[in-house]
Formats: sequence, C-alpha cells, structure tokens
Amino acid sequence: MSRSQWLFLGMAVFVVGTGLGLFFAWAWWIGVTLGAFVLAMGMVWSWRHLFALFFLLGFFLIGWWRADHAIRFWNALPESGGKLYEGEVVRAVERTEASREVTLRPLRCEGACPDTLILGTFPLFADLRSGDRILLSCNLNRPRSFSDDFDYPFFLAAKNIGYGCRFPKGWQVERDGPKSAGLTFLGSTRRSFEQSIERALPSPESGLVAGLLLGGDDRLPPGIQEHFSRAGVSHIVAVSGYNVSLIAFFLLSFLIFFGLYRQRAVWGALFGVWMFTALVGMPTSAVRAAIMVSVMLCAMGFSRMGNPTRALVGAGALMLFVNPLLLRYDIGFQLSFAATIGLVLLTPYVFVSLRAGELLASTIAAQWFVTPLLLFHFKVFSVFSLAANMVILPLVPLAMLFGFVASILGMVVPSLAPLFGLPAFLVARAILAFSEYFSERKFSTIPVEHFGIGFLVLWYAASFLFVEFLRRRYSHRRGASFLSLL
Repeated sequence: MSRSQWLFLGMAVFVVGTGLGLFFAWAWWIGVTLGAFVLAMGMVWSWRHLFALFFLLGFFLIGWWRADHAIRFWNALPESGGKLYEGEVVRAVERTEASREVTLRPLRCEGACPDTLILGTFPLFADLRSGDRILLSCNLNRPRSFSDDFDYPFFLAAKNIGYGCRFPKGWQVERDGPKSAGLTFLGSTRRSFEQSIERALPSPESGLVAGLLLGGDDRLPPGIQEHFSRAGVSHIVAVSGYNVSLIAFFLLSFLIFFGLYRQRAVWGALFGVWMFTALVGMPTSAVRAAIMVSVMLCAMGFSRMGNPTRALVGAGALMLFVNPLLLRYDIGFQLSFAATIGLVLLTPYVFVSLRAGELLASTIAAQWFVTPLLLFHFKVFSVFSLAANMVILPLVPLAMLFGFVASILGMVVPSLAPLFGLPAFLVARAILAFSEYFSERKFSTIPVEHFGIGFLVLWYAASFLFVEFLRRRYSHRRGASFLSLL
C-alpha cells in the first residue's frame, strides 16, 4: 500500500480507538492483552508486518487515550465553578421559547476561572451578540441530566461547556470596553444579515431563509419545527455538508464567471467557505464539512485528484483528536458523518443499479446511512422522509441563493428590500407548504421503541458488506468504496 493509504488506515483505526475509549475506561488488563497479542504476532510475523502492526496500534492507542483523558477531565470537574463577574459571548445567540442562550468565555471570576466555556441563560429581550462583554454576578453550577436517556452534561461537554449560569441578576452589556475584533466583526455581520433578511421577507419565511444561510431552526415557530421533524427534513436548517458544499460551489462559479483563473478562484472559494463557517458560529457539522471541502479545493488548487473518503476520514480524525466527545455525544456530528459516508460510498452504485437520477441516488444513499442513527436516538421512523427530501432538497439552493442576494441588496437599498426578497419568499413558501403536506399525511411517523446499539452495529456492518459486494459487482465502473481504500 502507498503512504497515503497507510495514513488513511491509521486515521480510521484512530477513530475506532476513540469510539472504544468513550465507552470503556482504560484498564491494566487491556494493556496486558494487547502486549500478549503483539508478542504472539512477533513470533510468527516478519519485521515488516510487525512494524505495520505497531504503526496501527499506535494510532489506536492514541485514540483510546484521548477519549479516556477527555472523559476523566469532565468527570473530575467540581460541582461548583465559583462566581462569574464578567464573560464574553463567543458563539451565536440561540433563541428558545422562553429565553436566549449564549456561550460565554469567562473573563473575571471569584478566584480562578474554570477552563471551560459557560452556558448563559438570559431573558428573551436580551440583545446580545458575539463579541459582547457582559458584566454580571452569577453562581456557576454543573448542568444536570433531565432524562435517563440523554446525558445532558456530556452533550454540553462536547461543545466545551462545563458550567451553567441561569438568569443572572443585574447583568449589563459593556459596549464601550475592549472587545475581540474578530468576534465583534462576525457578530455584527451576522446581525446585519439577519436584519436584512427580516426586512426583505415576512415571518416565517424569513426564519427559514435565515436558518438556511446562518443555521438553526430557533427562528421558526414550534409548529413549523414539528412539520420539519415529522417530514424528515429538519437537517436543511442545520448547517451541514450540503450547505457548505453549496456555498463553495456558488463562490467557485461566481469567481470563475468574473474572470478569475480556476486556481485563484479555488483559493477565493476556500477563504469564503471558512468565513461562512465562522459566520454561522463554527458548529461541528459546518467545521467537518469545511475541512472536507477544503481538502477537495486544495486538491483542485494543486491539480491533484481529491479522494472524498480520505478527506472525510481525515476531517473526522482531526476533529476527534481535538474533541473526542463529538463521536458519542454530538448527534449532529454523527448524522453529518453518516450522511456523507452514504453519499461517498453508496451513491455511485445506487445511480447505476436503479438507473436513478443523481438527486434520487444521493438522497437514497444518505437516508440509508442516517436512518439507523435516527431510529437509535429518536425512536421514530419518518415514512415520507425520502419523498419529502426528493421534493424539498432541489429548492434549498434556490432559497439560499435568492435569500443571499436579497440580503445583500436589502443592505444597499433598504426601502426596496421586500421587492428583492420576492423570489426567496416564493421558494421558502413552497418549502414550508411541502413540509406541512408531508408531515400531515396519515401515519407519517411510526414509533420504533426497541432499536438498540446491537441493531445499530448490525445495520452498519451489513451496509459496508453490501457496499463491498456492489464494488466487486461493478468493479469495472468508477466508484468509491471504504473497504477498497484499505
């Protein structure tokens, strides 16, 4: 195998080690077992094979160690984090039905500040933006789980949040104090986009377009969120690989259209992708997609063929090395990766086997790989999910494009914003109408109560074996396979 294949295999083994480390704490008997296995292999294998074993075992142990270290760190945090007196908003503000939630970086505390971020809960009327410094007095406490089926503290830990600060009294925003220039710029830019979209479109269409461009469904009424969930299209308002790929495609096409050479256009698109990722608050799904798209764009920039499977595994290994908790406690990370794996591995064979169009083939492939995770986490099967995605997904690029143009033009000529927003309004209205139609069909969802980890593992094992079967059957055709790249 080539060096790149060995590196790819090492990263894949690292991901496996990380997964095991998140479920099983390191113990002495594990080290003894691995040592005995290496000794046994050393008696029958050549030095070349033994070196390969040590290479892969090193990646495996690093993954396990990183995961075990992260679990121990978060479990060791004290229940009380002291008192917070000043914090900086470092992530986009999220609205709930009764409050606004912001992620704070502690700046001044009673004693030493914790080494984690803080989830601050404020009233709905709070006008907070990324980069704001907030003066307050708040006791910091570890979050608690509100359900046996959902580990809320570790869900927050996957976002590097260790403590909560609920409805502090006497808080005020320090507008004139020193601020992070980058966060302030991103926060003001994001706010300008949101305000321009709100001027151009009525609600709830403005909330949908803002969600497509900036991420999040918190701007949508609960009834529409329920429609999206029942129809199986909630993912369109979560910044995912699909959204980031569309941004890269738009930027690349735009720059080439205006006369840039392809290589220079690639670097412009690369810069735009990361600006967009920062603008939406750096959610894990967007970061994963940005890393993968960046690898592909760099391959185009250096005139080398990009391998999407290696880019995907490389992006995952890099993110898990930084934050191993994503693999177990971030559902968005899991769904985003599963959908992309389906697109990369299964789409070519669905396209050939069913003689389906590209949209149908990619939708089937992505749905096949995300369905077991949805059943495992939510215990509900969306009957019309495939049909809803087939109808709604082609409208998403149009809504994003028209919404972005309306937002920019609305900033230039605010009085004409509703006119500029008319195309985006029509497309957004169609998306809302279709989601309502599919969600209100009889038996649109079916409860699935007993889909456990065993069924999840079995589904994916069978899926990879099926992909390998298809690869062998269509080996004369061009396609991607996880197993073939090993």
